[in-house]
Amino acid sequence: MNKEEFLNKLRKELNILEDKEVEDIISEYEGYIEEKVNRGLTEEEAVKELGDINEIVNDLLAAYKVKQKDTNVLNRFINKVSQGFDYILNELSHKSGKEILKFVIEIALIVLIIVILKIPFLLLKDLGWNIFGDLGAPISSIFYGIWSFIVELTYLILAVILFIKIIEKRYFQGFSEKIIANAEEEFEKKEKNEEEPKKKLEKKKERNGKEEKTENKLIINPKKKGITDMIVNICIGFLKLIVIMCLLGVICYLIAIVCALGLGIYLLIKGVTYFGIFILLVALFQGGFLLLELGVDFVFNKKIKAKHILVEVIVVVILTGTGLALSTVEIANTEIIYDSVYEETKTVTKEIEMSDDLVLYGKYNIIIDNTLEDTIKIEYVYPDIEEAEVKIALRNYNNGYYLDYEVSNLKWNKKYLNKIINNLKEKKIYVDNFDIEKNIYLSEENKKELLENKENNQNIPSVIYEFTNTYNVLNIEESNDYDYLYLTIRKFQFEEVTTVKVPRALAQNVEENQAYEFTFKYNYPEVELIEGSDEEIFEKCKLISINLTTKVGLEQVQESPVP
Repeated sequence: MNKEEFLNKLRKELNILEDKEVEDIISEYEGYIEEKVNRGLTEEEAVKELGDINEIVNDLLAAYKVKQKDTNVLNRFINKVSQGFDYILNELSHKSGKEILKFVIEIALIVLIIVILKIPFLLLKDLGWNIFGDLGAPISSIFYGIWSFIVELTYLILAVILFIKIIEKRYFQGFSEKIIANAEEEFEKKEKNEEEPKKKLEKKKERNGKEEKTENKLIINPKKKGITDMIVNICIGFLKLIVIMCLLGVICYLIAIVCALGLGIYLLIKGVTYFGIFILLVALFQGGFLLLELGVDFVFNKKIKAKHILVEVIVVVILTGTGLALSTVEIANTEIIYDSVYEETKTVTKEIEMSDDLVLYGKYNIIIDNTLEDTIKIEYVYPDIEEAEVKIALRNYNNGYYLDYEVSNLKWNKKYLNKIINNLKEKKIYVDNFDIEKNIYLSEENKKELLENKENNQNIPSVIYEFTNTYNVLNIEESNDYDYLYLTIRKFQFEEVTTVKVPRALAQNVEENQAYEFTFKYNYPEVELIEGSDEEIFEKCKLISINLTTKVGLEQVQESPVP
């Protein structure tokens, strides 16, 4: 660049100053160039010795207290990113392996926190379906798609902003300080190089009667908080609220694990040696405590101790691996016996009078006893479980009775618990079948009449019958039809698992691994249940309600529908 090109570019860059000031500066720099040329340099060499023109302009504008607008935003961004990467690489090159591992763990935790932040957005997404789902296709799909896009985009933007801000705050504090220090050093260097021209410029201004004082100080203003910082602070506060709610769940989880550990210690003392399961419980407790510790550190802005966290993670992994290995062997050596029969039984009986139109409904065995002339004896045989009692319940139905029963005083006790413990010592698990055997004693003549009455009653008007069965819900899956859900269910003490289709409206509050009472109804005799299986019940009967039950074990309701 020759003298003319340099002066023209300098004049163009200083056009925000007054014309007289620009001419004074141009005249001054023209003198510098001519002075260097007189010493034997070419114009290009003289211009080159003055330095970069952009730096000269920045210094001159700073001397006149004029803030220059950086027009090359892209270059500035690229330079800053490049400097950031250089800073990270330089810092990592001076770190030990332990410190680098700490850095990686903290990055992973930040990513985990951002993933957890998506939970409320998923709830918002489901809320959109609840709002637009009733509009009908295809309008519901269109509005739900728009809603989902907005929610997902909002989460993406907030996640990116949150990630950048956390990274900047935790890892780029030194980078910002380094930039400031470099800027101060560079400014002092430039100030020294340009000291002579500025002094001459000030003298010329004094000769023109102007008394201006230029201050060459680097002023670093504190960063003002903008809308981005406010959004980030709101997100972090919201995230902390979510973490606090999750911590409440973790605390409940730890309490449950402590209770399980207490039971495990009790069983170990009693001689039940399932060490693998006990070690797994210890690992689960350790993992839950680790989550609690991380959550508390995040909520109260405490520094995460990477070494301590790493040790705990290693301990959890080792305990989990050991527990799984031992549990696999122990469970493989355990014999599970289904539909075991109780050795001892109890009997309850009831007598009713035989009538010309009497009909007995339900499943029962007929035993001939010709000593009974006008009387029918009903006998229930059930397992002898401590204080458990079964009462015969005759439900009025059409011209007769439906054979039902009521169970009372069925509860856990020490004897039953000791029986389970003794079985576990022998590595055996008995899945007992609490079946009630129903026997009907009557004469041969009354048997014929009873069966004829039942056959004749097949032509009676339709009757609506309701009954309730209790199922444990093992799994919930979506259906292609939004109005329905698939539930995988199983009755207490039954091995068979069934997947059924139920209306979504009835199953909105159903959760996995919970017991529910399913109430059905059907028109008899238009609908007749032959096998009484779960598939047949859900196929032929109308499901009218699903209610959560607190009953456990043998207390659960398992009614047999009318045949």
